[in-house]
Amino acid sequence: MGTDAAPRTIEDGIRIILKLATLAEDQPSGGFFNEDGIIPW
Repeated sequence: MGTDAAPRTIEDGIRIILKLATLAEDQPSGGFFNEDGIIPW
């Protein structure tokens, strides 16, 4: 993290992990997500 290959800081990485780990049960799962939402495959 924090390099050209991985530009996010540790704090940024933790933020998205916590956001996705605490989604409500009726939220989408099993997909590709980033801090903006679903990433189309």
